[in-house]
Amino acid sequence: MDRPSPRVQSDASVASVVPCIDTKPEFPLQDKGILDNMNDDHIFIGSELSYFSAKVRSYLEWKGIPFKQALPSKKVFQEIILPLTGVAFIPILVLPTSPPTAIQDSRQIIRYVEETFRNDRHPVISRKPRLAFVAALIEILVDQWLSIQGRDSSFSSIPQEMMIAVLKTGKYWMAGKGAFEEQKTWVFVELGDMLLGGEKASAEEKEAAGRQPWPTDFATEGITEETVPAIREQFLTILGHLSDHFARYRFVLGDRITLADFSLYATIYVHLYRNPVPGYILKTRFPLVAEWVERVSGLGRAGSAHGNVVKLDEGKWVVDYPTDEDEDIPATIKPLLSLLLKDYIPLLSDTVAKVADFLDEKRGEPAPQNNQWQLLPRSIGEHEFQLHSGRSELVGKGRRTINTHGAWMLQEVISGQYHGMEDLCDQVIRELVGTDVAENSWKACVDVVNKGEWVLEREGNVLVGKPNKNGEST
Repeated sequence: MDRPSPRVQSDASVASVVPCIDTKPEFPLQDKGILDNMNDDHIFIGSELSYFSAKVRSYLEWKGIPFKQALPSKKVFQEIILPLTGVAFIPILVLPTSPPTAIQDSRQIIRYVEETFRNDRHPVISRKPRLAFVAALIEILVDQWLSIQGRDSSFSSIPQEMMIAVLKTGKYWMAGKGAFEEQKTWVFVELGDMLLGGEKASAEEKEAAGRQPWPTDFATEGITEETVPAIREQFLTILGHLSDHFARYRFVLGDRITLADFSLYATIYVHLYRNPVPGYILKTRFPLVAEWVERVSGLGRAGSAHGNVVKLDEGKWVVDYPTDEDEDIPATIKPLLSLLLKDYIPLLSDTVAKVADFLDEKRGEPAPQNNQWQLLPRSIGEHEFQLHSGRSELVGKGRRTINTHGAWMLQEVISGQYHGMEDLCDQVIRELVGTDVAENSWKACVDVVNKGEWVLEREGNVLVGKPNKNGEST
């Protein structure tokens, strides 16, 4: 089905960093009367256990977009999420249309709102090309690599599958040995509250509703006895770098909030700040990071809520939030980005190569919309990785699943931020990871996207590979 897409208006600086996206979802509810009483509001369906939900919710709160929130109970999955999106993932944003339609995927939700409200709301996608490119890199980095510390892999409507997804979301700090035993009651109560749709119940009743068989093997996620020491040490290194940075700046890329903050906030808030075991470490040893979490959450911290927190200056209330964009990447955030990107860019290079091989070899099932398209699974095999902890003598090495979503996200960054700014973006990569990784792994990433035989697109909220008729990424 051909569907018109809203186009970015003629502001070239915005067009260079906010790609055009398909914002008209395909799965309207069959019952045109359902949700009609909410037509004036966006409805956000997500969970406090969900990384991607936290990313979008904090963003919507910051933007000041009127919306209502709903928990993804089994009833909501069956009657709203599946009919609207065709898939059992959260979060979704139900749009104020009749009949209702929805957007699924945190990346597309944010870009839909940025495009729709960009003329009268504070933009979080920078108009400065270097900052926009780095923020987009951080979004991929957090979604696809920092997941080993704690991230959300989307919940399913089937309780057992949902519970397994919760495990993958928290990865080490949610369900690793030691951490889980100390906080399992909290985990089960949280899961039960979500499954019950927030209904009133005792802690014991919620725990019973959320209690499920608990897998303990996370080898496919790269969490093994061999890698756990490096994962734990990297956690402390990450928080140490962030503490140094937040002593100078209020947000990840300076003193104004950007996409980078919502991306990083989600993984730190959901499975590090909120979880009892890592949360204690974070709050007692790295209070400046906890302060930043609360600032992005919109709590009463200086710099919060784009100027709604003011300070008294010579007898006058002054908005404590800068009006001008930050100029460049802060030097204090570069050590953290270097640590993570040096490990992840080679992994991303291998990911896009393996996805291209998968499609070249016609291993994907034909898509129902067009038999020339191939359905792309969420994962395709495994590959080797290494994880530097921040201490030169402690490097974790293992294998993990190849997540295809990262290849699509990279393609979107190449088309949205990289094209037309190649020299500038390549220089950013060299600054962060050095010449060797820039000239080899990063260049390989770009070449596969630009010269490959396939273009990745989301159709019906699933990834498909389409023949690239132009010989370059679109």
